[in-house]
Amino acid sequence: MSKYLHSIDLSNWLTCWNLSLNGTLVSPKLFQKYNPSFVVKHVNLLLSEITSTPTPTGIMILTNKHPRRVVVEIEYEEVRQKSFQDKPSRFNCLWAAENSKEGEILIEKMFPHDPNRKSFLVEILPDSKVHKADKRWYEKYYDNPDVGCIKNYWEGKPFNNNPRWEYLIDGGFKISNEDIILLREHSMRTHVHILGKDLVENIYKINPIKRD
Repeated sequence: MSKYLHSIDLSNWLTCWNLSLNGTLVSPKLFQKYNPSFVVKHVNLLLSEITSTPTPTGIMILTNKHPRRVVVEIEYEEVRQKSFQDKPSRFNCLWAAENSKEGEILIEKMFPHDPNRKSFLVEILPDSKVHKADKRWYEKYYDNPDVGCIKNYWEGKPFNNNPRWEYLIDGGFKISNEDIILLREHSMRTHVHILGKDLVENIYKINPIKRD
């Protein structure tokens, strides 16, 4: 099965905690499909794609951090809703890069010199909806707005002979048992005070993980 790269912030206790339980993350939209009580109805159709368990992109938009990027994300979403409704929304999807040197470069460009970031190999779960897009179209539009860049992004066209693919995932992915154990050890060292040592240890004991 193909594997991809996903980067997480090790200082984010909730992300570490969720992944350390059984090694899977699911997109908020899939979560809300099976947990309808969490659904929040937004008056604005555009904002309706931001779930009540928002992704980092959703949080950025709601808090208006990085105003230029917020504008770009909204413009990409407007085109998606109009012409590419079968594609996952950038507002609520999970994200992965290719398991390649280009994928590593893409992650480094997104999170330059961040000591808290760690990349994991992930397997995308069956029945996930995945869109493969060249991030270079996004980067070009950011500097020189041209709606053609947005359309090419959603059509999955390569920017040139050296594409920088990213994968938008409406569904989920999983990490290896070795990485689950690594995250459990990290959580016990760094984040255990948030939920309490006894609770964390008991939950991990209920769901033991064997090394691959």
